Amino acid sequence: MFDQLKEYIFKASEEKLRQQEEIEYVRDRVLAKFPLLGTTMARLKTAPAKVIDDETIDTAATDGRTVFYNPDWFMPLSDDEKVFVYAHEVMHVAFNHILRSGNRNHKIWNQATDAVINQILKSESLPMPENGVDIADAIQHSAEEMYEKLLRENKNNKNDKNEQAGHDNHNIWKKALERAEKEKQKQKNNNGASGDEKNEKQQNQDQGGTQNQAQKNQSETDKKNSPNDSESEKNFPQENQRTRAQRAAQAQRALSAAKNHAMNQAARDSVQNFGPVGESDAVVDWRRVLKKSLEEEHDKWSYRRSDEDNDFMARVEELDDEERADTEVMLDTSGSVSESFLREFLRQLKPLLKNGNLHAGCFDELFYGLNDIKTNDDIDNFKIISQTGGTRLDVPVKSFSKKPDINKIIFTDGYCSPHAMPDASTRNIKNLIWLVYGNRDFHPICGRVIQIDPTTIHNNFTMVPHAAIIDPSHHR
Repeated sequence: MFDQLKEYIFKASEEKLRQQEEIEYVRDRVLAKFPLLGTTMARLKTAPAKVIDDETIDTAATDGRTVFYNPDWFMPLSDDEKVFVYAHEVMHVAFNHILRSGNRNHKIWNQATDAVINQILKSESLPMPENGVDIADAIQHSAEEMYEKLLRENKNNKNDKNEQAGHDNHNIWKKALERAEKEKQKQKNNNGASGDEKNEKQQNQDQGGTQNQAQKNQSETDKKNSPNDSESEKNFPQENQRTRAQRAAQAQRALSAAKNHAMNQAARDSVQNFGPVGESDAVVDWRRVLKKSLEEEHDKWSYRRSDEDNDFMARVEELDDEERADTEVMLDTSGSVSESFLREFLRQLKPLLKNGNLHAGCFDELFYGLNDIKTNDDIDNFKIISQTGGTRLDVPVKSFSKKPDINKIIFTDGYCSPHAMPDASTRNIKNLIWLVYGNRDFHPICGRVIQIDPTTIHNNFTMVPHAAIIDPSHHR
């Protein structure tokens, strides 16, 4: 029972980590695509304003301080759909939609704000999830203008069959408005009424129109304040593109300055050791190290190609949105680990690659070909082959695709005879990373080595002599 509880807690914490890494990746993509949202997103990074998974929310929502999402609904979305949803919620905050609602019809105001935001996002070629409000001409209007338009249409059409509900949940807006009103009242009580407010109140009473005058003052305030939000909302697409162009120019200067350093770094092979093998507690999370290594290689190839690209602005925008380079991973199946261990490694590797394609293959003394890995089903159905019982680590090195910008990963315990190690002809192979979970003295002639703790992949992993077959799940 204890072991089952331990494994459940381990899997739950692993899933939380994956979700957090996914949110960070989506957030970075939103910021790259919509730099004008940077200030708002900064407020959503730290407590009490943050991004929280909440299974009581049907889809996604915001209360103006926090973005909530239901992981069961959000995680299966495509990467671009996730960017759409995240940016959608941030725009509700940036455009002050909750406080702008005032005394308007809540349902129609929600539809109007969603309509405007969704057209902005669609104009950036982002796919909208199912059930989103899709009104093409909303791109030309502010939320107030769309509200008046929908209100008129609603009066002309007495049934609500044509109303679109929207993909996100606005039910928490009411609580947000109540909270804002309480804070406003608290501040007013702390500051006290000014002399001008008292004089104005007395004047209204003398005229015998206190309530009407208050309503009139509120109306004038709405008219005075609303254009700032509504105009910024209408101008957002153009201003965002202008800001992105400015950032691209800045990126050009930064990339040029960093190019020599990056190229020098790429020319050096490095060996990194992270954590003692076999201990139960990992010193460093191998996924973060690998992710950083892949991003470094991705950036280095960007530097190389940018010299040959006359349209640097287009190149920088491609860097924001393009798919990552394909990754090929070779799994050492010579008999020292179980299939469950290898499959769990693929499950943890796939989210790190985001849009990039993953191809996996097996090797021992022979190479058994590559297979596409797109879903968890592909991992479950992936055929793990081992036929010879021995190990040649020169085999996977020579079996990778010849394209230079392919990320190359070899997952192995690092043990083989000296004559089966890569030779001098492989010294200049680029983008090669060895993930080694056994041999601490492993120093190949090519590539970068990351020594990892195998228990960070499977908490019940136990190292055994090479060529013995174990299943970590049996050691309980």
